[in-house]
Amino acid sequence: MVFIHLPLASFLDIIKGKALEAFSGQIPLTDMLWSILTAFGLAAAVCLVYRVTFSGVVFQKSFVLALLLLAMITAMVIRTISSNLVFSLGMVGALSIVRFRTAVKDVTDTVFMFFTITIGIICGAGQYLAAFLGTMLTGLIYTLVYCFSHKLKSGHYLFTIHYAPVLEGEVAALIKSIKNAKVKSRVTGLGGGTELAVELLIGEADETRILSFEGRDGVYSLHLVGYDSAFSL
Repeated sequence: MVFIHLPLASFLDIIKGKALEAFSGQIPLTDMLWSILTAFGLAAAVCLVYRVTFSGVVFQKSFVLALLLLAMITAMVIRTISSNLVFSLGMVGALSIVRFRTAVKDVTDTVFMFFTITIGIICGAGQYLAAFLGTMLTGLIYTLVYCFSHKLKSGHYLFTIHYAPVLEGEVAALIKSIKNAKVKSRVTGLGGGTELAVELLIGEADETRILSFEGRDGVYSLHLVGYDSAFSL
C-alpha cells in the first residue's frame, strides 16, 4: 500500500483553487438578459400599481423611473455575484461603504422601493416564476385593500366654524344630528365667539345642511374640507 503525503499548504491551495473554479465562471449573456428584462417587466407592473394607488399631492415621475432602475440594477448585481465568488466579496465591500441619505417622506414609497429591490433579487437568482407570482399576487392584494380602504374613507371631512354665542344651540343640534361626529377642538373667547373643529363622516344631505350656515348672521367663518384620518383604515 502506497501513501502519498501532500504538504498542508498544497492541500489548501487545491481546495481554494476548486472553490474559485466553481464560483468564477463566465455569466451567460442570455441569463443576464432574461434577468434584466424580467425585472423590468415586473417592476413596470409595480409602477402601475403605484400610479393607480397614489394618493399624495405631487406625483413624481423620477421616483417611478428610480423603481425601474432599482429592479434592473439589483437583478444585474445578483446575477453577477451568484456565479463569481470574487465579485460577490468585492460587491459586499463596495456596498458597505455606500451611504444613501435621500429622505423618503412617505412610508409607502419606501415599501415600493423594497418591493422592486426584492423583484430584482429574485429575478437575479433566476426564479422567474416565483417573481411573477409574487409580484402579481402582492400587487393585486394591495390594490384591493387600497380600494376598500379608500371607499371607507370617502366622506371624511373636517368641519370648522367660528360663530357667535347666539348660534350655540343651533350648531350643537347640527353636530348632534350627524352620526360619527367627533369634536377635535373647541376654542372660546375669540372675539366673543366660539371656534369649533369637528371630524365628520357625512353624505350629500348632511353636507348641504352644514353649508346652509354659510353667510348667516353670527357665522364669522365656515370651512368644510376633505379629511383623511391617519387612524382610520
